[in-house]
Amino acid sequence: MILFVLVTGFIGLVPSWFLLKLFVEKAPRTLLAIELLARALAPASWLAVTSLVSNSDPNPPQAIAQLLGLFIAFVAIPRMVSGPVSW
Repeated sequence: MILFVLVTGFIGLVPSWFLLKLFVEKAPRTLLAIELLARALAPASWLAVTSLVSNSDPNPPQAIAQLLGLFIAFVAIPRMVSGPVSW
């Protein structure tokens, strides 16, 4: 199964490379803005995930906990997964 995941991930790099190359040719300023935004979210993502595992405040207000969960699920983790693409 590990071999399958590695081979599938390696084969998946080809269309990703093609689409990024096409995006650079068609809209370089938009790609630059997306890259800068992804890099700016790196510290916020790191702080959000580390605050999740730390026990500094075991009972934060419910609204903050829900927003933090949404941020981690939809921003922090995808940003961490797409990290190799932005290098």
